[in-house]
Amino acid sequence: MVLGSVAACLDMTIPMKNSTTCTRKAYNFCLFAAPLAIALITSVMALPAYAATNGGPTTTMALLKTTSLSPAIDAGDNGACPDFDQRGEARPKGPGCDIGAVEVDYTPVVADFFITSWKTDNPGQTGPQSFILPMVGGPYGIDFDGDGVINEEDNGLSGAIQLDFDSAGIVTIGIYGDFDAFLPANFGDGLKLVAVNQWGSHQWQSMNSAFQGASNMQVPASDTPDFSAVTDMSSMFENASLANPDTTGWDTGNVTTMKLMFSNALAADPDTSNWNVTSLQDASSMFSGVTLSTPNYDNLLVNWNAQALEVAVSLDAGNSVYCSAAAVAARDNLQYSHF
Repeated sequence: MVLGSVAACLDMTIPMKNSTTCTRKAYNFCLFAAPLAIALITSVMALPAYAATNGGPTTTMALLKTTSLSPAIDAGDNGACPDFDQRGEARPKGPGCDIGAVEVDYTPVVADFFITSWKTDNPGQTGPQSFILPMVGGPYGIDFDGDGVINEEDNGLSGAIQLDFDSAGIVTIGIYGDFDAFLPANFGDGLKLVAVNQWGSHQWQSMNSAFQGASNMQVPASDTPDFSAVTDMSSMFENASLANPDTTGWDTGNVTTMKLMFSNALAADPDTSNWNVTSLQDASSMFSGVTLSTPNYDNLLVNWNAQALEVAVSLDAGNSVYCSAAAVAARDNLQYSHF
């Protein structure tokens, strides 16, 4: 929202004069910067190799054997694609058939899987030995054994499904394939999700409300997710009170909204010092109810101030306190200089 006056951008901050301690608190304020220059962004979707002899009657263009580089892998419609590719190879070889003339024979490894843990007898919509796997889109496959192998009957799935087990307790599963989103709150079993153990190689499309309300979930994952195609991170960890993900290295360059992203995620203290926020338009209530560590809040201010931000970006930094001289200068510049 473009505010009409400087006064509308002021927060309730009253810096403590003659104080040697860091008592400055930041609530709601607005960031102003010159408009971001329009850039031409070229997206190469399939990234095939040049036409070559891959078998079959003609030369073909084979896809690169990684879903993070070639979204065409497993992205076809199993009901519409032919039983064999142009070379005579059977389709599909993964959760879904590939788009193109050549079916890639790619076997995922454990590092490719999105791995989560669930406590089936936590409160939820389903019974104490079940939970709803809240996938949106597909096809995808499930590894129940942690060995990176998807059994035939657990492959080619699509959308949200209920998983039933012989006994109650903690269950860890891996997901691999082509899916659009993950939405526990939408299917009533968000309280049963207790951990995100690994992000995997999947190229995420949206993180809107992905873990909203998952108040029993921790995020011990140490790998870096592929968020290069994500534009919406609004409410991603809203009310996920135990979540404190390792956010270093996250690709946020295309994200336009982080509204409510960590709102009331009380354990969250994300390091955003290397985030690209040049596309960001809305960070309102991003850290509402949250207290970032002073070094992380200082780094956020300094990093954001060093970038060409969109005009009138609204940021709520919750109860966070900033301290360093560089952070003070950065915040002053963000709040006033470009208005």
